[in-house]
Amino acid sequence: IKIVFHGHKHIPKVQDYNGIKIIGAGSATGVIKHKEEGKTYMSYNLLKYDITKNKPLHCSVFVEEIIGAGTQHIQMSTF
Repeated sequence: IKIVFHGHKHIPKVQDYNGIKIIGAGSATGVIKHKEEGKTYMSYNLLKYDITKNKPLHCSVFVEEIIGAGTQHIQMSTF
């Protein structure tokens, strides 16, 4: 196993564990409660995959704290 995708916790995160990339999906619906009134934490991951080499290249995490303000790139992890 080289990559594990998971959800449920709604926390966007990419980390290594014994040579395996663990990718937390985050929350495209903004389910996470933010500590500040009027903010959210909608997020998504973007996985770039090379189909000619049949392997992933990198995974980026994007978040949006204020609805409609646009996303910010907060993390990139290469394979």
